[in-house]
Amino acid sequence: MRAKKHVMTITDQKQLESLLNAGIFDRPMLTVDVQLPGRNEIENQLLASKLNRYYNACGCGDGKFFIVLALIVFFAQGLGRGDLTWSWYYAGVAFLYCLAGAFIGKTWGQLRAYHKLRKTIREELAKTPSDEVVGSLSPDPSG
Repeated sequence: MRAKKHVMTITDQKQLESLLNAGIFDRPMLTVDVQLPGRNEIENQLLASKLNRYYNACGCGDGKFFIVLALIVFFAQGLGRGDLTWSWYYAGVAFLYCLAGAFIGKTWGQLRAYHKLRKTIREELAKTPSDEVVGSLSPDPSG
């Protein structure tokens, strides 16, 4: 059974701002489609690509990196002490190092993606004029 794919189409600034309300660890899987007016198709696709990458990031890549880093630290400590022999104790400690590395890596990846998502949205909101500003800049038809 395949999971349903939820799609959010962003057509104005308020919908883009609604992505800022997403939590760090409780974001539902979502595909973002951007169709902002006043932008060409390529700009909308590039923004959608960034938003999808950061919104749906799980931190797995960073988790893998930190697991490998934890194993390197474990073996470097064992070689430094000169007592790197097989025992269930050392296997358990190596497992705990990997577990800590995975947790730190996943958390780091999630936080980094969350901050990149917020930065991307804020930069986009700063570039795109709001509807109120556009309305106030248009000439008054009565005057």
